[in-house]
Amino acid sequence: MTDIKLNCLVLGENPDDKTFPITIDKNLLIGELKEAIKGKKFLTFAQTEANMINLWKVLIPTDDDEDAKYGILSEGREVDIEEELEGEKPKSSFSIARYWPAPPQSHIHVIVKGISRQLTERRLLMLRPPSLSYTSDSQRKKKSKTTTKSNWARTPVSVIHWQNFIHQAGRMALDDTTPQYDEPTF
Repeated sequence: MTDIKLNCLVLGENPDDKTFPITIDKNLLIGELKEAIKGKKFLTFAQTEANMINLWKVLIPTDDDEDAKYGILSEGREVDIEEELEGEKPKSSFSIARYWPAPPQSHIHVIVKGISRQLTERRLLMLRPPSLSYTSDSQRKKKSKTTTKSNWARTPVSVIHWQNFIHQAGRMALDDTTPQYDEPTF
């Protein structure tokens, strides 16, 4: 077993005190690194599946406060990881050793970015429940047992649970920077 230590940081957190180490066998896959990070930061990623976590390979010195990339992380703003931090997105099916054969100490090696659970105002207003499935015309002639007491009432055959709809809507890519709202709970 050839363990390596990778210093990780969740994007948006302060690198001075929120960087955390992960010790892992470098022969494992990137997907297994995602599982290890989810386990270590279980509260942060409680509502996120491990395969939905995005990892970025970076090399940012932590012992040089004057480093431009470290300064960008310290600002706490939205960052284009690929451009501003020279990040590379590793593939989940490749080995950790392919990206980090011998990671240097005193560096941030991994930027972790989860799927946003917040919706923009525009997306929130666009949410609507999915369509209902109704009984066929031949079945509608039967006596209704609904509160409408109508023989022609359209009774739903199936209903998709609202929580599943919210989950799918939350996974949509957010393409604007309007105010963010927490996911509604019902």
